[in-house]
Amino acid sequence: MAPSSSFPVAIAQAAGPVLVARRDGEAWQIVELSPEGWWPAWGLNGNIALSYVQTSGGESVATLKVVDTADPMLAPTIVARDSPAALIAPRTAHYVLWRDDGEELCYVAPSEGRLTLFAATPGGVDGPRKLVAGAPLFPAWQPGRPRLAVHHASVLTIVDTESGSSTTVSERAAGFRTPAYRDDGGWLAFAEPAAGGVEVSIVESDGSARQEVTRVNGGVALAFRPGSRELTVSVSRAPASGVFDELLLLDPRSGGRRRLWRGPFIAYWWSRPGERLAIVVPTQSGDGRYQLHILGPDGTVLASAEPIVPSQDLRTVLAFFDQYRLSHRLWAPDGSAILLAGRLVSDGIASSFGDPPGDCVYWFSGERGAPLERIAGGMAGFFPPHAPDQNESEVNEG
Repeated sequence: MAPSSSFPVAIAQAAGPVLVARRDGEAWQIVELSPEGWWPAWGLNGNIALSYVQTSGGESVATLKVVDTADPMLAPTIVARDSPAALIAPRTAHYVLWRDDGEELCYVAPSEGRLTLFAATPGGVDGPRKLVAGAPLFPAWQPGRPRLAVHHASVLTIVDTESGSSTTVSERAAGFRTPAYRDDGGWLAFAEPAAGGVEVSIVESDGSARQEVTRVNGGVALAFRPGSRELTVSVSRAPASGVFDELLLLDPRSGGRRRLWRGPFIAYWWSRPGERLAIVVPTQSGDGRYQLHILGPDGTVLASAEPIVPSQDLRTVLAFFDQYRLSHRLWAPDGSAILLAGRLVSDGIASSFGDPPGDCVYWFSGERGAPLERIAGGMAGFFPPHAPDQNESEVNEG
């Protein structure tokens, strides 16, 4: 499948400008979006939020800004400036998640010695609004609504960012990271401790009508399959290891359950409209390489990419894939390609024996036998979001 020119790719580099790449025939046309920035987060209308830290005169400032890709020469909109700068993780001063209509974003940043979730309307007259604080802190927007489901510490709360009202769904939320909304906003999935592991439950979008879905021995990561009511549950027998052992697909209505994958893996992402699943597994080669497989909805392996040593930013995405799948998309909006970043064995000598080659962003069609195509040097590349479709207000029955 040939790369589509419809979907630009935002690329973060180790140092230097943030880039936007677009396909032009057989080549990629690359332009500079901003002279600095980490973690480009696409909004719906071509806006990209960038976070970065600058140091001058002994003072460090963490800035969150929004840049218009249609006209990068326009002055960016400054959302937040924090001084002295503090990091959530390496190269991460702010974690940004846009609402699906692109009118509002939320972000996590260190504040007063803890993690705090803010909501902001770029260009609005009001500044960022503090919502909740705690650690860990994992938010998810309800599709089509100005509501956030927030897992903070051991509490799961639904917060209305317009009215400021909140509803507590659980005070025992644990054994998972990010709550998962169905893509029509109808159900919210989460977990609580149970004997030997966790109990996975769903509630209606307002937090009512709780239903237990399954119990598993271990921690979980949750995601609804796009276009359906099926819930994907990855199970880790040793959650602290960051490695999962089993991937299940559950039907909360019928109680149906099937296994998509068995064996060690560290991340997975559904494409739209739920026809393909990307899963990342360790190669067991001992040199830090991982391999991406493309699965069908029944777990059949459709294609495999060349093994890659992930860049630092991709390692962060892999470690928190259930959160970053909402904000920093590796799949193209139509499921025609997926992005990776790092270095290949063919790139040169391993870092154990000398200076490593620079990381690159690669495009993979997900077709059997297709190569990883180099786009540009960079730590990570991300596609823009899928535009909400009024015809998708009801999910499929499949």
